[in-house]
Amino acid sequence: MKIRLLCLALVCMLFLSGCTLPTTVQPVSTAKLEITAEPETTAQPETTAEPEITAQPETTAQPETTAEPETTAEPETTAEPETTAASETTGAPETTEEPETTAEPETTAEPETTAEPETTAEPETTAEPETTAEPETTAEPETTAEPETTAEPETTAEPLEIAEPLDLSRTIFLTFDDGPSFGPTEEILRVLADYDVRATFFTVGVYVDRYPAIVRQTAEAGHLIACHSYTHAYDSIYASPESILADLGQWERAVEAALGVLPPKRLYRFPGGTSNSILTGNPIYPSLLYAILDAGYTPFDWSLATNDRYLLDKREDQTIEEYFFASLESSLRLANLIPNRPKILLMHDSSSDTAASLPAILDYLIARGYTFATLDALDAPQIHRPAARPERN
Repeated sequence: MKIRLLCLALVCMLFLSGCTLPTTVQPVSTAKLEITAEPETTAQPETTAEPEITAQPETTAQPETTAEPETTAEPETTAEPETTAASETTGAPETTEEPETTAEPETTAEPETTAEPETTAEPETTAEPETTAEPETTAEPETTAEPETTAEPETTAEPLEIAEPLDLSRTIFLTFDDGPSFGPTEEILRVLADYDVRATFFTVGVYVDRYPAIVRQTAEAGHLIACHSYTHAYDSIYASPESILADLGQWERAVEAALGVLPPKRLYRFPGGTSNSILTGNPIYPSLLYAILDAGYTPFDWSLATNDRYLLDKREDQTIEEYFFASLESSLRLANLIPNRPKILLMHDSSSDTAASLPAILDYLIARGYTFATLDALDAPQIHRPAARPERN
């Protein structure tokens, strides 16, 4: 029994020496060589305890003891039911249960602890395409909609801003009566075009029917077409309010036939003016005046004249042009006596003398600082004889 126990102890120490340091087992193994130096125990390849003792020559061959492949053939040594009996004496099975304690594959299951793909799932935290959705925050095309705030075509209506009040003291309103006429009217239009001057033409309806092309030429050149009656016959026109309105209607039909429309600003000049011999002292005059006003027309007389129609008080030594200038200068002196009175110059486009003298007249006025305008720039009537509205019976 002692020998068997020693053999078991030796086997255990050999086993432990295979798991631990081989150098610490050598003293025991050398001591057991003397005990196990029995020729019979070496012939035990089977599971008996003696073959394990005879296996010591391999352990004494220390160069082979480090050959762990043979010592680690633990399935044969640990598969013995008898070796487990030694656990009571040496308690070795508790110390040799290192395969379970050294099961490092379970303790070092680093793939689970270092599962960095989950902790460093930065694509979710740095989802910058959503946080930096700048196209919505910097929607500048809507905030900088300048074509609406800076609608300059409406605010910079320069034609309205430069419509300054007329300086009536330095403005001449050129007017021509009794046309159109073949020859003089066309020459006057050429002169006005050369000087870039606009005028007001008080036309007579019978001549509008006769020369509609000249009327169109006058309107297309930017001049103002106005009414000077249809017949220019004092007796028939001034017979009653109804007769003056009937004459006015004839003139409107003639102008509509020539131009297609009536002038936007409707102006009227009484034949012979409001101070003519037929109307002076005539009680019917206020009724005639307000018949024209109620028809939507503004009446105009004149304040300047060249007296080109009748050549009144012309001296024999005077030329026609000298006479025109003498009449104009005299009327200018009188007109300047009344401040802010519009200077309306009366001439006739039925006169060839007027057409011939017009360039000199324009030069004379321009040299004295006068400018020119049409009568639609004035709103109030300008007549020699104002009158109160007659009472209705």
